[in-house]
Amino acid sequence: MNFREEIVKINDCVKFDEPMSKHTTFRIGGPADVYIQINSRDELRTVCSLCDEHNVPVLILGAGSNLLVSDAGIEGVVVKLSGEFKRISYDKTKIYTGAAVYLQLLVHQLIEQSLTGFEFIAGIPGTVGGAVIMNAGVKDRSISDVVETIEYQTPEGESKTVKSEEAGFGYRKSGFPRGAIITTAVFKLKKGKKEDIETKVHEIISSRMDKQPWQAHNAGSIFKNPENDYAGRIIEKLGYKGKCFGGAGVSEKHANFIVNKGNASAMDVRKLIREIQTKAKDELGILLELEIKIVGRDIEVEN
Repeated sequence: MNFREEIVKINDCVKFDEPMSKHTTFRIGGPADVYIQINSRDELRTVCSLCDEHNVPVLILGAGSNLLVSDAGIEGVVVKLSGEFKRISYDKTKIYTGAAVYLQLLVHQLIEQSLTGFEFIAGIPGTVGGAVIMNAGVKDRSISDVVETIEYQTPEGESKTVKSEEAGFGYRKSGFPRGAIITTAVFKLKKGKKEDIETKVHEIISSRMDKQPWQAHNAGSIFKNPENDYAGRIIEKLGYKGKCFGGAGVSEKHANFIVNKGNASAMDVRKLIREIQTKAKDELGILLELEIKIVGRDIEVEN
């Protein structure tokens, strides 16, 4: 029995040659060989074991934000977590969340629970799992400030739990082993006044909408902010604000965002990225590191 015949036996949520443009906020990306929605830990272990047996690569997909997929698509299996990975439960000021919980859903549920400390995440796209892996956040706060413990599955299928201080968190990064899959996270917050929390969340979202290109397809911030500076300011200084290549353009609203103007290819976006990085290094001596992840068949190591 070949790999495709075996994987369709796991559940009825398997698709072949699925366009990744349907599943990324950029609306860019060629087909994944296999796309499967996973609803339980047992299914996840089965998929990973099957892929390991057949030497097939696995990519875990969160909300499809912070991601640029190659025009040539993705080799192997793209796994979308759902089902039990979308559960949320509470124990006083502790919140237990599955990796597939959308950050904005969690933000608004925490308002209802009158729990404060998570407001800074308001307006940031993505899921809990993706946010933990990249230590998502804002200038002075990150997920690592509020997460207490994280459960993940190793490539071998073993479940492990680590405390926040053991997770190797840094600026927009973590130290989980290669191939680790976040399954749940526990956050520790504080009780607050619902009205105050709600007001703060609305203020943060309004500010983001004013400053960022919410209505255009994009993948969030393209580059990490260099120490003591802002990538957007640097890109604007270099004269790239509003510059286009093919169907991709640097946002007129915020220069650290590249937007899909309707028919952008991944190559269009990559061309802009490389131009900006080269210019920043040659003219300012600044190395702009990617915040987004670039994945797919014809991708050299760019992350």
